[in-house]
Amino acid sequence: MRGKTLLLIGAITGAIFATTPQGRKVVGDIKNKVAGAWGRPDVQRTVSGIQDRVRDTVPVVGGPLADAMDKVKPAAN
Repeated sequence: MRGKTLLLIGAITGAIFATTPQGRKVVGDIKNKVAGAWGRPDVQRTVSGIQDRVRDTVPVVGGPLADAMDKVKPAAN
């Protein structure tokens, strides 16, 4: 119930921001700040490092994870 309430509040807030000129300005400002932060070299280095780590880890974890999923599938049916 709590999740549905938060979703409803978020939807109402989003609708208000999308329909008012001040809201569109705020959303535009947020988009510009996020784009600026995303473009920073230190952020991109961090993202690249995480991507490399995930690429290295997924093959190691993928096999046991697939086996565990296969064990759970018949129980779910």
